[in-house]
Amino acid sequence: MWKKFEAKLLAVSAKISRNVVLQTLSQSFVNIFPFLMIGSLFSLLSGVPIEAWQNFIKGVGLYDVLVIPAQYTSECISLYIAYMVGYNYCSKKKAKKQAVVAGLTAVFAFLCLNPWTVVEGTKLLSFNYIGSKGLFIAIISSFIVAQMFIIANKRGWKIKMPESVPPYVSNSFSALIPAGIVAFL
Repeated sequence: MWKKFEAKLLAVSAKISRNVVLQTLSQSFVNIFPFLMIGSLFSLLSGVPIEAWQNFIKGVGLYDVLVIPAQYTSECISLYIAYMVGYNYCSKKKAKKQAVVAGLTAVFAFLCLNPWTVVEGTKLLSFNYIGSKGLFIAIISSFIVAQMFIIANKRGWKIKMPESVPPYVSNSFSALIPAGIVAFL
């Protein structure tokens, strides 16, 4: 009885581990792990609940410096994930030449989906959803953008340049059509 259950469980777990979406998510979070660790370390240093330490770092002006890495790592996690999901998904789906542009376009799409804040009559990008609040939107929009790049790549929707043009320039032009479609949508 137990052997049958174990065999079925192994078959299901093997299917799950081969899932490209889950592999992409896993790899994306692993890719940004060093930045999260750095942010966590600086957050720990700036937030030690010892009054003497807090007085010292605030007195010498170190507190304002220690919170910067924490703010630009964990509080901007959605930006990093948006790029890495777009990049990794394209790489796994054999569209590696356009993976960098797909990642950048995923960040662009994610930023376009973020609400604006109006301060004294000026529209500003709200940072409320750049952190963990916007993580699901970043993931979903990045998968959509990457899939659009993959579809465009398979169907040959690209601007072809002469062979005398360097490959990095040619790759940028070949990504122009899917990036334009994303910008339009």
